[in-house]
Amino acid sequence: MDTPSDRSNLVGFDSSPEMTRYSCARCNTRIYNQSHIQLHGSKFRDFPAAVLVNDDTVEKLRKAGSLKPTLHLFYADRVMDVKDGLPKFKEYPGTELLDES
Repeated sequence: MDTPSDRSNLVGFDSSPEMTRYSCARCNTRIYNQSHIQLHGSKFRDFPAAVLVNDDTVEKLRKAGSLKPTLHLFYADRVMDVKDGLPKFKEYPGTELLDES
C-alpha cells in the first residue's frame, strides 16, 4: 500500500528510530504505524484492528487488493486463530514464529 500523499489530517511522531505512528489530527485516534525497517523485502505498515472494522472504504481497498495483510504481530495474544498461511510472530518481526493453530 502506498503512503498517502495527503497527510494534512494526520499527525505523526517517531516513537523509535524504527517506527512512525500516525493519528487523526483532530481526535488523536491512531490510524496506522509505518516502519522504517525492511521486512520480507519492504517496509511494513500496521493498522489497529479497530480502524479496519465496518468501514466501506476499507472494504473497497480490500476488494481492490490495496489492503492486503502480509503477517501477524503479537499472535501469542490473539483472540482467535487465523489460518491464512501468513507468518505469525509471537511479538514483533524477528521474534519467534508461531504455528497457525
